[in-house]
Amino acid sequence: MSSWIQLDEHRVTWIFVVLGWSHDSEKQSPSNPQANQLTHWELGAGNSESLVRTVAERIDREGIGSEKQLVHELLVELDQYRHNGSTIITPRPKDVRYLRQKILRLSRGDTTPTLRGFSQVNLGDVLAEYFGQELSDYDIDPQTLPSPRVAEDGSETIVSAGAVREYWDCWARISNLVPASHLAGDQL
Repeated sequence: MSSWIQLDEHRVTWIFVVLGWSHDSEKQSPSNPQANQLTHWELGAGNSESLVRTVAERIDREGIGSEKQLVHELLVELDQYRHNGSTIITPRPKDVRYLRQKILRLSRGDTTPTLRGFSQVNLGDVLAEYFGQELSDYDIDPQTLPSPRVAEDGSETIVSAGAVREYWDCWARISNLVPASHLAGDQL
């Protein structure tokens, strides 16, 4: 068995990334990320034993006034896990592709950020391939997950609405039944 599996209980191995998109106008649709605006994201860092940390951001928070700033904040959060063997886990196959498109579009004229240094696994694909199931079999619908909210303590802190917890719970249930080679994911 590879060493990253043995160290799994003692470090952050999995980074769950949930992206929220606007679908307000007739032009916008989940199938066209160029027309959609990224409105929020949630990130959960965990391992096989627990979800160690969650963080979330959304556009309407003070200081996050644009989609470009929102993507930048996500990349800053991801950067602390880069090149340490972490695997990004997304709900849908298209999430990383959409994020790449947003990074490319929003970084015009700037140095293009990278997603290298991670591997990636798609939870929906794993469920389909190894269990013949879908996210809906676990009562998860990526289109209807609640967006992050402002903390109730009077601060302006944005807190997770629980979306990454739902994905981690599902992943924790199935990960021991999936071949280790698939858990390692594909390099980004």
